[in-house]
Amino acid sequence: MTVIDDVQMEREADFETWYRSAWPRVVRAVEVYTGDSASAPDLAADAFAKTLRRWGAPDQPRNPTSWTIAVALNAARRAHLRRSWEKERQPLVDESDGGQPEVDLDLRRAIARLPTRMRKVIVLRYVVDLPDREIAVQMGISEGTVAATLHRARARLRENLKDGSYD
Repeated sequence: MTVIDDVQMEREADFETWYRSAWPRVVRAVEVYTGDSASAPDLAADAFAKTLRRWGAPDQPRNPTSWTIAVALNAARRAHLRRSWEKERQPLVDESDGGQPEVDLDLRRAIARLPTRMRKVIVLRYVVDLPDREIAVQMGISEGTVAATLHRARARLRENLKDGSYD
């Protein structure tokens, strides 16, 4: 075995370790963003493939998880994956996925009705748990725009949930 083979094996082992820990988070973010639990794994897999191509290269993302999520969410937006949130869906979080709380169906419907930018900021903040700085980098906007968008999105969610206009 050559030194190059050793480096390649180490690179692949690092990716596999990261992949196993990041997979549920990326899929969950896509599910919340699109409301489509059936397509989320495919979108996530495509995003992971793009990350793998950059893994160990000079252009490897500084934060591969948030970069992969951004790639997956952009793919979802471009594909116009908008299914009806009126139907009953699979739970947002599987019980085998660490027992994280399930998002209320009314809240999911209200999130789905937000404009794309607001929905994306809500997902990156509350599902992916990114700080404003990282959201700004992923979306290509300023931190102030992130804060303002979050403020408006929360206000709209409160209003929609209060009057039931998520239906």
